Amino acid sequence: MEMGEQRVAPLEVTKPKEHLSDNEMGNLISAVGNHEGKAITLLVMENGVIYPQRELHKRVMRAQGKGKGWVMGTNVPFQYCRDSLFPIGLITKEALNSDLSTYGYIKTPYGEDTGVPLAGLLLKFSYDHPDVSLQDFFAGTNSPSKQITTDEGVETKKRAPMLRLKIFWQLLTQQLPIRETDLAKVTKEHHGIILQHIASLKDKKIITYDATGLGKPFSFYQLSPNPPQEPPSSYNRYPAPTASVYQALLQNKDQQWSIDTFADYYLNSRKEDKKPQDRMLAKRIVSRILFDLERQGYAKREKFSFGHQSDISLSDTQRQTMLDLVTLIDKFQNQNPQILQEGKEFADYLRTHPEMVSILFAKAKEHSPYANQISKDETQHRILSLLSSSGKPLTRQEIREGLKVTYDQSLSPSNVLKLTSSLPTNYPVSSLKEKGSIRYQIISNKKGV
Repeated sequence: MEMGEQRVAPLEVTKPKEHLSDNEMGNLISAVGNHEGKAITLLVMENGVIYPQRELHKRVMRAQGKGKGWVMGTNVPFQYCRDSLFPIGLITKEALNSDLSTYGYIKTPYGEDTGVPLAGLLLKFSYDHPDVSLQDFFAGTNSPSKQITTDEGVETKKRAPMLRLKIFWQLLTQQLPIRETDLAKVTKEHHGIILQHIASLKDKKIITYDATGLGKPFSFYQLSPNPPQEPPSSYNRYPAPTASVYQALLQNKDQQWSIDTFADYYLNSRKEDKKPQDRMLAKRIVSRILFDLERQGYAKREKFSFGHQSDISLSDTQRQTMLDLVTLIDKFQNQNPQILQEGKEFADYLRTHPEMVSILFAKAKEHSPYANQISKDETQHRILSLLSSSGKPLTRQEIREGLKVTYDQSLSPSNVLKLTSSLPTNYPVSSLKEKGSIRYQIISNKKGV
């Protein structure tokens, strides 16, 4: 080398990370993105350390400091590893003795470089939004999924978290409120699957959702807040029925009337004998009169119509929270260098702040259907109590609503189906199909519930 020359190290060029596929992103969310406890378990595992079951439990408990947010069972963190972190390669299994009977888990480079930044980002999101949990946004790993074939012919599992993200994206970009049937169309998913997700998101207060329900009235009518002063013009050839319906609205200003209740009111006001076909005719006449009164400004209709039987919407808070989450995940999926660094930095910060870890674990426990699980026997006893006290047959949706209102217990439609199908035989329950819906009732209740 000549005098004055300097040896210059070659410039290192960091290759940008590639965009993560939907399949990989779904796997990662299923592993660490749908539960604070799983994310923290990966985060607190030190590099190069093999963790048997008891040692991993001690590590997780120590991470919470003195104030334990969740004193979980010894096997819980190990189950997170076995069921979620290990299957997608965030950790690997290492034998601890020669006969392979004892083993532990160790974090992989993939777990450190990809899993930890995502865990850090989502834990920060969870901490910054104390009223919601990652579990509220994303269905569990065992949620409904199916095998699909990609354009390359590769068989892969269609995970629930990516469908949730698709739903969130549409809710943030579509005109709201939107019907569940329209949401199914824009997401290109089966209506029944969308309905399951919507029902769960409503229960967790992630979205606002209302629907008529099977066999229930589409809509209700009541007096308009500012009706015209002059009497309404009669509908067609029905001056007397028009006057009767309008008088009922005037005399019951705060009452909401369905077509059925108005038809009954109209029939009961007539003195002549009623025939079976009279009620159908009365419903048709009343429906047309109410529609005409709404058109003239004398009545207002609440909620739904024949072609519009559900509404999905977002409050301002729900929209902002959902937007924060979707934006964060989109940046991570695109492997944005800044967002990856933010995830790593918060992960490091969290490791040294046990009080924050404790708060996140407390939230995980509070929102976990398993940590606060009510026994099958107790839940079935509650269902029987609802059936016994209702005075009428109940649909599965009505049972779900009754459990939520009466006991603050949330159950999925599939779990209600399982529980109602195996009720104790000493309380015989019959099921009947009515108006397209299965209804349940106790047919003998001599022993009491």
